[in-house]
Amino acid sequence: MLDDDHVGVLSRIIHDHAPAGLTITERNLAEEIDQVVTRTLAQSWDNADVRNRGVRRATAAVFRRYMLKPLGEPYDSVVAYIEAHYLVD
Repeated sequence: MLDDDHVGVLSRIIHDHAPAGLTITERNLAEEIDQVVTRTLAQSWDNADVRNRGVRRATAAVFRRYMLKPLGEPYDSVVAYIEAHYLVD
């Protein structure tokens, strides 16, 4: 089932909103985001707000590493997906 494959869904989101000139594959970016978010969520957090900010910062760092702006699309859709499907309390 596609919902169980976060990388596949993230790849689709990035593909659908890819900025002009994206030189990496959507799958590579999605895999790195999935790994970073999973590692970030494995840490101990004081509360859900701090955890959510940590996840957004970690995701933004991946975007910056690939020279993508961590605002607008596809960042907003990626963060919305992460918040809906990874941050399950």
